[in-house]
Amino acid sequence: MRMIKAMLVMVIAVSLFAGEGDNWFGYAATNDPADDISNPRGVCAGSDLDQDGKPEVIVTDYSNGGMVHVYEVTGDNTLELVWSSTGTPSGYSSPVRIVATGDLDGDGLGEIIFPVNSYNAIDDSAGIYVYEWDGTTDNGYGTEPTAVRYIAETDSVERFRVEMIAVADIDDDGTQEIAIASNGNTFSANGLPGDRFWIWSVSGSFPGFYTFTTELDLRRYSTDYPDGDFVGSPNTVALADIDGDGTTEVMCEVWNNITYFAVEATAANTYAMSTPYAYSPVDEVAIKGGVAYDIDGDGADEFFFGGYVSGNLWVIDGVTDALALDTTNAYLLGEGIGAGYGFAAGDLDHGTDSDGPDIYFTTWGTIQDWEYTGADPTDPASYTKYEIYRDRIIGSVGGGVNHIVAPGDLDGDGNGELIAAYQGVVDTVNGYYYAPQYFRVIEFTPDIMPISFVRENDENGEPVWMDSVVTIKGIVTAADEVFGTSKVYLQDQGWGMCVYDETVEGAVDIGDEIVVTGSVDFYNGLTELTSATLEVSSLPTLWSVCPILIGCPSLNDTVGETYEGLLTQINYVTTEDHFPAEGSNGIVTITDSLDNDATMFIDDDTDIDGTTAPWVPFNVIGIASQFDYSSPYWEGYQIMPRSLDDLELGVEEEEPVAVALLSQNAPNPFRTRTTIEFSIVKSGYASLKIYNVSGQLVKTLVDGHMENGTYTRTWNGRDENGRTVASGTYFYKLESGGFSRTNKMIIAR
Repeated sequence: MRMIKAMLVMVIAVSLFAGEGDNWFGYAATNDPADDISNPRGVCAGSDLDQDGKPEVIVTDYSNGGMVHVYEVTGDNTLELVWSSTGTPSGYSSPVRIVATGDLDGDGLGEIIFPVNSYNAIDDSAGIYVYEWDGTTDNGYGTEPTAVRYIAETDSVERFRVEMIAVADIDDDGTQEIAIASNGNTFSANGLPGDRFWIWSVSGSFPGFYTFTTELDLRRYSTDYPDGDFVGSPNTVALADIDGDGTTEVMCEVWNNITYFAVEATAANTYAMSTPYAYSPVDEVAIKGGVAYDIDGDGADEFFFGGYVSGNLWVIDGVTDALALDTTNAYLLGEGIGAGYGFAAGDLDHGTDSDGPDIYFTTWGTIQDWEYTGADPTDPASYTKYEIYRDRIIGSVGGGVNHIVAPGDLDGDGNGELIAAYQGVVDTVNGYYYAPQYFRVIEFTPDIMPISFVRENDENGEPVWMDSVVTIKGIVTAADEVFGTSKVYLQDQGWGMCVYDETVEGAVDIGDEIVVTGSVDFYNGLTELTSATLEVSSLPTLWSVCPILIGCPSLNDTVGETYEGLLTQINYVTTEDHFPAEGSNGIVTITDSLDNDATMFIDDDTDIDGTTAPWVPFNVIGIASQFDYSSPYWEGYQIMPRSLDDLELGVEEEEPVAVALLSQNAPNPFRTRTTIEFSIVKSGYASLKIYNVSGQLVKTLVDGHMENGTYTRTWNGRDENGRTVASGTYFYKLESGGFSRTNKMIIAR
């Protein structure tokens, strides 16, 4: 029997007007789970250092005192680990955070270049390491560094901690330089600042006689060192041409309310710097810095950067002289959107209609795409916003993407790719094996629509893509007639979907990865694909589904449909209800250890109806769905176990992971600004979002990794595009650790 369900209203934050195929991205490739690598903090891609015609992806690794690994693209969406550097003696917990490529000695042989960090004391390992191709051997980078520029006592630092480097011919003298931001100690034993920005070059040739020469040495200012150049701790460097004069600038970022200044060559080996200015109201940085891109084609780069505490996004534009850069050149594009980690730029989707150049950034939990579709880079309304990738499974245990690069079409199939480096990766999630995917290739997929786009709804909760024929891809989580002969549920790593078709249901099994084409339909609130055709069915090659741990409040949420269609799990619940009689559907109320209730729906096609409900606490796995007869489908979320095997009896209570506090905003009601206080009990992914009474997303204040603690966020009553919203009732929702809380606020202008 066909179960009647409905979905809650939510407008997923993607454009309603994107041309077909625009900004559709999918998961294409990753490391082999058997590869001996671990959580990379940095990545570079697109080089071919050994000149074999195979583009390379190079990732960092904290293991063995710090390493890097080289992958080659060997075919369509196919990668192979071909070389790893030797470990170092560094005892620092995060010794290698970034890697770059270049040719510092100018001999035509490509080099892998990375810093090895130390913390409280300079040890024998700290410095810049260079592995150079030997010129003949495939992947011949050797087993020991070709060259090392060790940090020495004469450098006057007691800590060498580098987040980013940049390699280029910065002063246009025909020789490449390396720009370095080192978050050193405030003062060394000799009284000199250890916080430094350097530009170094190389004289001579590797591996013989060579010398690293310091072309620029900038030091931290303090009252004890008034000859310093900046205030704060160096964090990142990035290359740009913000004034369009053809001369490369180094954009230097300081951990002091996101202070930026530009360094530009005035002659060979000679540099000048702009006055440092702070751009953020809070003390923060963008973890991996910003990105330069001439997004409006006027010949001068815009420079985009964010803050990992505020989550704000800024752009620097309108610079006529890089050495005169000041705060009048910085514009706030978005507040509280999680834009504090990695940035990349390009136009990877080659789409139609509204397609334009793109800024990509990570929020730790997601990868966002702001496509430039307007006429003014400083106007938030000139960008159309998309979420193009989310791994909700690894996000549920605190993992996320830190650094991204946009190298283009590495495998030559005509589709551009992003490379994302993930941290916090584990091989077990909620007790289930989850193949460790330390970096991901996210590829433009013009023929496969992301499930998140299919699930986009209007203000009434009905599909924007209603009656459109679309193709989606995912792993099957419900088939084999567990919900009858017509229902299949599948999901990608972030979103789930129902396919209602008897021929598809009969041709697939749970665990298959399928590609299916069908018509977007709407049945009592539930978005489905109907009249479907199975295009591809095979065993998954990159990942497998494991349940996402949530809490009962996540299914009682009145402002979103985040979990609909996903395989979820709620732990340590009890029920006082009876299961329905055999051959009958039934609703059962379950209660978690925090006394929150949710609905469990027992389908008569399972083997659960007709059995006795547990009288002891149990864990339940099931598809998150909804049951609501009336538009606009505000209520009715439920979890649907597929069989008795989805009920684990006799479990022990675990310490709940919960949101400890979501205070009432103050003032409330308010006219122009209000502040929300909240706390996080366990570090991990968190989001704080504001919705209107129709369930539409109005503003994202938090979307990324947060440490445990108490925070405040201020909302200025404007939406994602900077427009003032109307008076009325709004809801703000906090999600963290699988639990959610929602409060109401009122704007009275």
